[in-house]
Amino acid sequence: MQLKKLFILFTLLITIVSCNSNTVKKEVVNEVPTKTETVVETPKAEEAIKVTESAKVEETKAEERKVEDLVVTNKNNPPVIKGTEDLNEQEVVIALTSDMHGRIYPYDYAIDSEDKDAGYAKIYTLVKQLRKENPNMILLDNGDTVQDNSAELFNDMNPHPMVEAMNFMGTDAWTIGNHEFNFGKDFLIKNINSFKGSVISANIFNKDDGSYFVQPYQEFIVNGARVVVIGITPPHIPKWEASTPEHFKNLIFQETKRSLQATLDEIGDNFDVLIGAFHLGRKGEYGGAGIYDLAKAFPEFSVIFGGHEHATYVEDVNGVKIIEPGKYGSSLAVAGIKLVKTDGNWEVKGVEAANLSTKEVEPDKEMLEKFKYVHEKSLADANTVIGEVTDDFIKGVDYITKADKVTTMPTAQLQDTAVINLINRVQKKYANADISSAALFNFGSNLKKGPFKKKDVAYIYKYPNTLVGVNITGENLLKYMEWSASYYNTWKEGDITISFNENVRGYNYDMFYGVNYEIDLSQEPGNRIKNVIFNGKPFDKNKTYKLAVNNYRFGTLLSLGLVKPEDKYFDSYAEMQDAGRIRDLIIKYTKEMGGKLSPKVENNWKIVGIKLDYPGKEEILDKVRSGEIQIPRSKDGRTLNVKSLNIYDFPRDVKIDIVTFNDFHGHVKEGRKELGMAKIVGYVDALKKENPNVLVVSAGDNYQGTAISNLTVGAPVNDMFELLDLVGSAIGNHEFDWGVEKIKEWEDKGVAFLASNIYDKATNKPVSWAMPYRIVEIAGKKIAFIGLSTESTAYQTKVENVKDLKFIPVEKAAKEWVEYLMSGKASEGKPDAIIALTHVPTVQDRDTKEITGDEIERLSKVKGIDAIVTGHSHKIVSGKINGIPVVQAYKYGRALGRIELMFDKENKLTVNAYVDLAYKHKEDIPVSKEAKLRYEMREEKLKPILGKVVGKLNEDLIHDRSAKNLTPLGYWAADIMRKATGTQIGLTNGGGLRRSLYKGDITMGDLYEVMPFDNQLVTMKVSGKHLKELIDHGIDADYMTDGQFAGLYVVYNPDKEYEHRVEMLALEDGTIVEDDKWYTLTTNDFILGGGDKYNFKGAKEVVDTYVQIRDVLEEAIEKEKEVKVPNIEGIMIPVTEYKAEPGDCLWNIIKAADNTLSDKEILSIVKDLALINRLENPDLIYIDQTLRLPLDN
Repeated sequence: MQLKKLFILFTLLITIVSCNSNTVKKEVVNEVPTKTETVVETPKAEEAIKVTESAKVEETKAEERKVEDLVVTNKNNPPVIKGTEDLNEQEVVIALTSDMHGRIYPYDYAIDSEDKDAGYAKIYTLVKQLRKENPNMILLDNGDTVQDNSAELFNDMNPHPMVEAMNFMGTDAWTIGNHEFNFGKDFLIKNINSFKGSVISANIFNKDDGSYFVQPYQEFIVNGARVVVIGITPPHIPKWEASTPEHFKNLIFQETKRSLQATLDEIGDNFDVLIGAFHLGRKGEYGGAGIYDLAKAFPEFSVIFGGHEHATYVEDVNGVKIIEPGKYGSSLAVAGIKLVKTDGNWEVKGVEAANLSTKEVEPDKEMLEKFKYVHEKSLADANTVIGEVTDDFIKGVDYITKADKVTTMPTAQLQDTAVINLINRVQKKYANADISSAALFNFGSNLKKGPFKKKDVAYIYKYPNTLVGVNITGENLLKYMEWSASYYNTWKEGDITISFNENVRGYNYDMFYGVNYEIDLSQEPGNRIKNVIFNGKPFDKNKTYKLAVNNYRFGTLLSLGLVKPEDKYFDSYAEMQDAGRIRDLIIKYTKEMGGKLSPKVENNWKIVGIKLDYPGKEEILDKVRSGEIQIPRSKDGRTLNVKSLNIYDFPRDVKIDIVTFNDFHGHVKEGRKELGMAKIVGYVDALKKENPNVLVVSAGDNYQGTAISNLTVGAPVNDMFELLDLVGSAIGNHEFDWGVEKIKEWEDKGVAFLASNIYDKATNKPVSWAMPYRIVEIAGKKIAFIGLSTESTAYQTKVENVKDLKFIPVEKAAKEWVEYLMSGKASEGKPDAIIALTHVPTVQDRDTKEITGDEIERLSKVKGIDAIVTGHSHKIVSGKINGIPVVQAYKYGRALGRIELMFDKENKLTVNAYVDLAYKHKEDIPVSKEAKLRYEMREEKLKPILGKVVGKLNEDLIHDRSAKNLTPLGYWAADIMRKATGTQIGLTNGGGLRRSLYKGDITMGDLYEVMPFDNQLVTMKVSGKHLKELIDHGIDADYMTDGQFAGLYVVYNPDKEYEHRVEMLALEDGTIVEDDKWYTLTTNDFILGGGDKYNFKGAKEVVDTYVQIRDVLEEAIEKEKEVKVPNIEGIMIPVTEYKAEPGDCLWNIIKAADNTLSDKEILSIVKDLALINRLENPDLIYIDQTLRLPLDN
């Protein structure tokens, strides 16, 4: 099924959980497919049958084998058959769960509360519905499955309920995650063997013989197509499980890229679709490769499913779709892979992916009933009372709001609290240590007065970590403390809050107990720990201290080289097994304390080197408390408070910067004047450092215009939009160049298109695939953007592409939506400012600064618009019209529009608008590393195409679109068009040629930029009268670049009205074009269809050659090798009218105009004038006879 269908399906699930899909073609008898489904009748499939039957015997033997053998028997599984139809095309659908962490029911037992977007039961509802639509679907799980959420209560069961749940759903393959090792190797093997699908990981090996621990991949045969799924596990298990090496005894974990290459070498070409199920985040850890790295290194993957990061995303990297569904079952990741069979081989023709949220999905009743015992036992265990809490441990876990839920910044990471002290006291006591360190895994951890239950222990200590005592030198302990303190951002003047490093996870910030210390945030990381005191004395760097840490942190210390394995002096798991887990030790401690826990705060550490009290601070914090000001989080949402509030960011009540650009036309590469995507993103990033309240918008014509954008259908432009966090884009005429469907696809990828005046002719309402407006709330202000397209779009793109649309007057649409928004009827509420985001042309007089244009003049009369962004005309416009600020920022990303919205304390708005000519100072603009990397990735892939040299120029071949009449490049292109098809005349629209060609090598990249459109050659016959009208249409038009032609001489009078200027046409050989004769002409399909208002209704014998103009230009250049710049002087002859006076003759008129001419030169001009004026006898003219005389003579 396609991505669009997936979303439709998901919508149905929200309202009707159990329904019969109308698109199901046959009844699925077995809800859960097994490994031995019907086999494809091919030689390969026959082999698969034999292997499968053999596997059944092995499975039986494995079941008979005692569990105590602890040998992986679920291994080397044969291909799984999914469907046997003989198809020529199909869509392979793959769904995946990841990081379920013990969740079957939508319930969090640590807080004894429903979790609306969690659990296999909700996932299974989606899985069932998807299988009805696609019974051959492959279902995967990406690891971190059997740990957390009271799952350890069932560790003695075989199978474990989480494994049983996967079996119940018919999960086909399971990638091993890092948390699968938390309870030991024996526990893991037991669950591997209990799983009915295949367990996969390509980078875990048995140390004894080098064999795979589990199989590296699983093959599926889907209606004859070979789908191979490779699993990858984080290679850092020895680091994370360092305190319990028996958990990974005799196993080797190999670096991911190396293992993946070896597995691919083993597979060879024996696949049609390659899928990754990698329990890895996008970015690597500890110097290893992440999914970004692997997608770049191995583009043969169609889809890579991620995990481990607990993030929800869908991205394209190097042509590979990467997707992760978040954590706990919040989403089901689904990929649809379109396959087409060509010459007996399957080819991937497209990949769509989406995360289907479970938030509004009802859990599957069958699964709830099946695993009711898990829920009931977990609830009972969670509510087991183990003691009493005498008082709240933290009075308000949110530092600013003092609320019981963290929404701004956590108290526990800004000051010492009783919760972290309890954990550290327990660790220090049972490890018999001098010092203890611990992190809070839940920023909102707290113990409230009342009964102390087991669920409260899980709430304050999430993971089943064990306790380790380690000897560490004072010097290395200080290094460890500095490592932990890098969690904070460095304080700077004006900061009124402390913030956290977005690249450091909160679980890596440890607080220390048994030692007094200060953290100086005026210093950079590595130099922050000050005034360390132990037992009332200065800390001794040369002394060895006993330190209590959890097993995970012991692995960190080993990796940092701060301790050695032999430094471990205590291991709670070795001595106490499961009773030695820190959660169990907290229970033990509580009982030893007589069942009563009282909050104790040592205040043994504090943050120094900062000044947070500034006038106006409380006013700003009040706005934080009310939600008007949001404290930024990391992009993935996992790290709170990643930027400090700075008093200097609030010189007024609120300042919002809007950055605009228009007519970008795919110029993602930095050029002579073009900033390119890396610097545009860098510009905005730098601005955000000065003022976080920045919005970015585009006025349209985003994609079409450069090779790298055209060949990837705008992919790098969308990369830039993503990095800019683009609020929205107006729809330019060139957005339609690839058809309406492409606009819909771009929107699906996150681009918000705004269009209030584009109507569907069928419904007479605004189109459904764009929004008429968008309201964005920032800094407590609601800013509305109303989208408007130029009415001329109807004829300034391929007419076929907009034939079902109508473009209503801009002022009509604007008035309707401004009134609607100002009425407060919008669900988002009444906006504080309204910006018209338009692809409407404007021109500004250099001297008077007057802004003109038919549409802008009408639009500016609409009341309620606070500023207007324009485009289309490729001009620099900065000023006001009817009192409304207007900007247009040139073209190609050379300049950036700036609109500053300043609200005072009474919410009065002041608008300042201008254009930053950024190309004049582009050397000072910082480069975004991420944007640069994305561009280089795309460019590298296209280098073989773009870098191809097709010819050479010894001088510039100019096409100045702002100038009038014929250009050398325009003539050259039209001449090639007519010669390629053998016609007399070539004609093309000047706007279809986008730039000049410059001296030096001509590459295919240059040709794509000159001719970015995929226009095709069309031949026909036209009458002389019609030909005259076509040429006349392209001379000095006020709404388009002048037409370009070859094969003709044109005599025209520029003083006459538009489309009445041509006086005479002559063919290349001098033959006069006669109205009633027919002539052969070559043009392009864009203007044939009515583009630029050309009219070809009188033509006959019209033939579409389906040959692209760019191809014939390339062929002509390669043939010529060195392109000669044509001399176009004398091809267009401007004339004026002159009435003959007594005594005039042509000779005298010419001599009077230029008495330096020789008789021979005069005679030649006389002949030309006779031809122009069609004089039978050049010596005979009459008084008052109207003559056409060249303007230049």
